[in-house]
Amino acid sequence: TEGQIAFSSTGMGFLASSLNADFTPANDLFSFDLTTGTSTLLAHTSVTLNGLAFIGNTLYGLSKDENPDLYIINQTTGDLSLVGSLGIDAGSPIAALAANGQGGLVGVINDRLYNIDESTGAATTVSDDVLDTGYASVAGLTAIPASPVPESSTYGILGAIGLIGLVTFRSLKGKSSLTAESE
Repeated sequence: TEGQIAFSSTGMGFLASSLNADFTPANDLFSFDLTTGTSTLLAHTSVTLNGLAFIGNTLYGLSKDENPDLYIINQTTGDLSLVGSLGIDAGSPIAALAANGQGGLVGVINDRLYNIDESTGAATTVSDDVLDTGYASVAGLTAIPASPVPESSTYGILGAIGLIGLVTFRSLKGKSSLTAESE
């Protein structure tokens, strides 16, 4: 079956399945827990979801429509709340959605990479040929956040905090020794 998957920061998984095993439409949304090995059918959604992604604790879904929309998905009930239209035509029935690692959303539709505004749903092209792979569609997308390299001032601040902690510890230790001797 065709579907999309996303994991929350707590490890809870969500799966949008658009087809049953016999290729009839399903529009099912499941939650699952890998720790317990359980899954729950949350809802039969009103639209086919073509992408799922988390930003923080919010689960977003991308519809598989000729004019795709962005939704916020209730993780308990599976209810969809429309954020807005992406404002583009989908020439391909396959798309993908991911968090970009900087607190935003990116999507692939028609083999083009888009930034997607999570508050309006509006999509803006990152580049017309960034995904010029020669294939008809990209069906999966993930973003790996870059590991931030601390600025040199960060090390200075951490060193100062450590030094203050050491001086405070020595000072308190010295006072407790004097108190014990005077008693």
